[in-house]
Amino acid sequence: MPIPNASPNAGEDSSLSQHKRRTLLSSVTSFFLFLFERITPDPYIFAVVLTILTALLAAIFAPKGSAEVILTGWYNGLFSILAFAFQMVLAHTLPFWNFVASMIISLFIPSGGGHWAVQGPFAVPAAAQLHVSQAATAMAVAMGEQVTNMIQPFWALPVLAIAGISLRRVMGFTVMSFFVGALVFGLALPFLV
Repeated sequence: MPIPNASPNAGEDSSLSQHKRRTLLSSVTSFFLFLFERITPDPYIFAVVLTILTALLAAIFAPKGSAEVILTGWYNGLFSILAFAFQMVLAHTLPFWNFVASMIISLFIPSGGGHWAVQGPFAVPAAAQLHVSQAATAMAVAMGEQVTNMIQPFWALPVLAIAGISLRRVMGFTVMSFFVGALVFGLALPFLV
């Protein structure tokens, strides 16, 4: 016995709304793929821009540090710059800034172990010197690495290959998961300290 429809066009309305949702998701996915494929700068340009940005931030947030002190830090190498940067961070914001740094580092080092080998030697001593919870600092590093895995979904490639689904179809979902995760974990970090 067929079930009567309340309206003869009821099925068309739901089909139209599903089509709009798929179109929105595909638009978001296409936008982020465009950003990653077309706009992502050459690594050398990226390094130069980050160097200039770091110099400007050092000049703004370290008013007692003269240009000579900042340039000496650059001359002494990356580890002096990182030590200088960690000294500028206040104790109650250390886990949050480790979270942010972790998200940036994860874009270049997707392996969790390799990531910790790069960031751990700076994060743990900084937490010890500032008398911040080392557990909260380590968790901030781990949360940043895990959140960023959403926009670098290497973990999903075997499942996608088995299911026969392209990365393009799931990228919109993973990018949205990244934004939600970054917001939720970023807001939760002050409660860990």
